[in-house]
Amino acid sequence: MPTEPEIDRPPINPRPGVVKTLGVCNIVFAVLSGFGILASLGYLYVANASGATIPQPKVTASTAPPNTQVVAINPFMGMGDPTFIRFSVVENAIAAVTSGLMFATGIGLLNLRRWAARWWSYLAWAKIALVVLLWGYFIVAVAPALSESMARNVAGMIPQAGAPGRGSTVEQLTMVYSIMNLVVAAAVIVVSSIYPAISLWLLGRPGVETALVGESPREAELP
Repeated sequence: MPTEPEIDRPPINPRPGVVKTLGVCNIVFAVLSGFGILASLGYLYVANASGATIPQPKVTASTAPPNTQVVAINPFMGMGDPTFIRFSVVENAIAAVTSGLMFATGIGLLNLRRWAARWWSYLAWAKIALVVLLWGYFIVAVAPALSESMARNVAGMIPQAGAPGRGSTVEQLTMVYSIMNLVVAAAVIVVSSIYPAISLWLLGRPGVETALVGESPREAELP
């Protein structure tokens, strides 16, 4: 039975520049993430160590309006909330592990190693899944308590003179901070997923695949 002639396909040009660019980006983002982790942990340590709050200036009966309530103010805007601190510690621990792996795969990509592309693709999927799970948990379990803590802290800066409507200040501020924390969490999910998603797309391009080399003859035979 006659067969149709095979269609000549143009050769695939290797794109080592794309692979090396991904390697540089991995290293840069991993280093920046490391600095971010150190800054975040330092902030959390100071917020937790100071613990408590700093009081407002002392008000006497002769200088304060009637029924004025003096509330202690947390200098860290409620970020010392225990739920938020536990979440931040877990997030930074995961970020430290993924940043270390990201740095290692970045070095491998600079050398066009096939193992580095394979492990970075696994890690990219893991980073997307982790950021969705972590910040989804933040929205559900952390943001409500954090929003109320921030609202109470800011409300403490507002003199409570017993005027009508003043009692709803905390509830109103809690709603504002709830929306703000929701927007922040959604932004973190989107922004943190952009580079891993772009990397996965680039690693699937034929020119990128042909540019990769194995570290050994046995590794070169791996898919």
